[in-house]
Amino acid sequence: GDEHYEVYICGPIRELRKIEVKKDNSVLLMNFIPGMANSLLRCPIEDLTETSAKATVLLHGGQQIYSSFAKPIELEAKIKQISAVLRTHILRTPHNNLITQCVRLIYETDGNIRAEALAEEMNVTARYIGKLFETYVGLSPKYCSGIIKLNEAIRRVMYTKDEYLTNVAAECGYFDHTHMNKYFRKMVHCSSGEIRKNNFDGIDYSKVDSFV
Repeated sequence: GDEHYEVYICGPIRELRKIEVKKDNSVLLMNFIPGMANSLLRCPIEDLTETSAKATVLLHGGQQIYSSFAKPIELEAKIKQISAVLRTHILRTPHNNLITQCVRLIYETDGNIRAEALAEEMNVTARYIGKLFETYVGLSPKYCSGIIKLNEAIRRVMYTKDEYLTNVAAECGYFDHTHMNKYFRKMVHCSSGEIRKNNFDGIDYSKVDSFV
């Protein structure tokens, strides 16, 4: 019909301020962490600094995404199609299999595995593993492991009310309760005791990184 679509990819978030949105227009924003952007772009992410460009030119699957917008279907269906396109291109990343295996090991050990051990399992160097994670995941292996370890600790803190927090810390691979609380405060900005008492109600989500 009379509908017109434009799909852009831009660098820093401040570039969004330059987008002109007219009355009755709709805008769908997708925010990528650096690792995902590196997997999807046809150019180095640095090339988008202080600028924006049409996604059909610079984004793998950009033309398919544009076509999804143009289809006369509900917005929810469009978003599902776009997600499928992005997943397909992310999985085509040459190093995806190695990263997938590393993430699997991190989950299997509840985050209690060092980059050196990952590297030994994959028969590569720890430095190589670190570069892959920084480029294609956007986080270091250590930070990824820390998130998974914290997830298991929170689960135990919340659902094993009779277990001493010192025991939870030891079973989750922390040196002691103080060490565990250090990670709780760093990642979710409250202590393990506060989560046990108030569940998630005590967390200020405005301070917590979305990927955590």
